[in-house]
Amino acid sequence: MKLKITKSAVDAIRETAKSTAQRIYAFDVDLTGFGCMATPTGATSFFVEFRYQGRKRRKSLGRYGPLSPHQARNIAQGLLGDVARGIDVASRPEEKLTMQAAFQRYLEHNSKPTGYWREMERCVIRDAASIFERDVKSISRAEIASLVDVASLRSMTAGGKLFASLRPFFRWASERGYIDMSPCIGLRPPPTPKARDRVLTNDEVREIWLNSDGLTFPFSQIVKLLILTAQRRSEVAGMATGEISGDVWTIPGQRTKNGKLHEVDLHPLAMEVIEAAPHQERLLFTTTGRTPPSGFSKTKRNLDARLPDIPHWRFHDLRRTAASGMAALGVLPNVIERILNHQSGMNSGLVGVYQRHEYRTERREAIMIWGDYVKKLTGKA
Repeated sequence: MKLKITKSAVDAIRETAKSTAQRIYAFDVDLTGFGCMATPTGATSFFVEFRYQGRKRRKSLGRYGPLSPHQARNIAQGLLGDVARGIDVASRPEEKLTMQAAFQRYLEHNSKPTGYWREMERCVIRDAASIFERDVKSISRAEIASLVDVASLRSMTAGGKLFASLRPFFRWASERGYIDMSPCIGLRPPPTPKARDRVLTNDEVREIWLNSDGLTFPFSQIVKLLILTAQRRSEVAGMATGEISGDVWTIPGQRTKNGKLHEVDLHPLAMEVIEAAPHQERLLFTTTGRTPPSGFSKTKRNLDARLPDIPHWRFHDLRRTAASGMAALGVLPNVIERILNHQSGMNSGLVGVYQRHEYRTERREAIMIWGDYVKKLTGKA
């Protein structure tokens, strides 16, 4: 039987095999050698058939269901190309592709130099390393569920990030024929954690600023700049001397979450903090001379020990507090969004596409207003 092998055609062949209790073979009219076979039980699979040194050979591609006709056709096309180059693909041993190798291919084909992809890669390497040496075909749904559960015990956010990172990877691996079926199918993501809305009070900001003086370099400087600039912790910690020109800090796209270059105006108080830091050749706040600082968890514990009256706060709350503070001082929401380098709220959707005005003058004024406020609040005025 010859026909165009499509989903509807394969479904019809399978039903015919079941109703007639006969094994049925069908070959594609467009791709010579590509076919499918249905048994009386309804089990259906794809194959390629070819001649090698005068002998008829056949290689199974996989079962229908985990493998779609479109995916099977793509795999068959590649194998038949190898046959045309004189390779007996039926005798070639199956490639054992490890999870790590498959994930690396996924990144090579899809990743972009943005914060999302960097965070996704870190998340998988941190929380799925135990299955990296395994054959990617052998990884089960139960194992993925277990990995997500373990990450969720640390925090619901970590579990959610791991699931959101693994699901598109396994879908891609299935589309490429590396696995028959994604082990994420049938798994529910962990519950979405409640969005944090912690905004620190004026007294709390003052106490955090003053008590940061007791921290070792470079964490005292970083905490103060988190308050003054409203930028992300990783961006401040990775600040390079070459990124600062006058009183403007330019964060390159490869260091921002959305992959876009971002200019940050620096209040004179922020410049004092930066200029008081020990001179570094490249990274401003490095302790090794080569990498940004680590140890933020220990730093937070040290600060918390000095701040027993400030409950349940995180470094990221300083960014939210700065944005809220600017709003309270009369800064417009779209200006705050640009300062944060966000594309949400007023700058999302069509507005984000067509509104290219960067509000440079307004952003600078807002940073100066906020910096003056912090200076007065902390007794630096």
